[in-house]
Amino acid sequence: MTEKQVLLVKHSWSYMAGQLDDVSNTFFKKIILLAPELKPLLKRYQHEKKLSGIMTTVNHLVASLPEFKKAEKEVLTLLAEYSDSGISKSNYDAALIAFLMTMEKKLGGKWNIEIRDSWIYIFVSIHQYFIRKLETPSALLAITKTRETIL
Repeated sequence: MTEKQVLLVKHSWSYMAGQLDDVSNTFFKKIILLAPELKPLLKRYQHEKKLSGIMTTVNHLVASLPEFKKAEKEVLTLLAEYSDSGISKSNYDAALIAFLMTMEKKLGGKWNIEIRDSWIYIFVSIHQYFIRKLETPSALLAITKTRETIL
């Protein structure tokens, strides 16, 4: 990722950071439009304030850019929480699209193609980083330990 992409993501997120509950609610509405089968699960997560946890994790990821390692434990914890929920690859794709739609709605006239492309690139980078991380035995062990703590 380029320095400019990191700056665009950080700057655009700075408008969201102070309103994570509102961003979570908008995200919830967008993802239900794209993946209505997730409504019961996400309603429960919304009730338990876990959707704002997603935005808090995004907040920490953005703050850690360009190094994902700083937010690694938090992301692995989030992955552990959602891995047994029946969320599929298509749901993950819907979540990314819903997140971009949320950003576009919240940023209004500040949103543009360059910001969108920077977020997409960051998502791809995050995805690749954590896929590689999850292929290592130590990461799988960390997720297992996190899961045991959560349960």
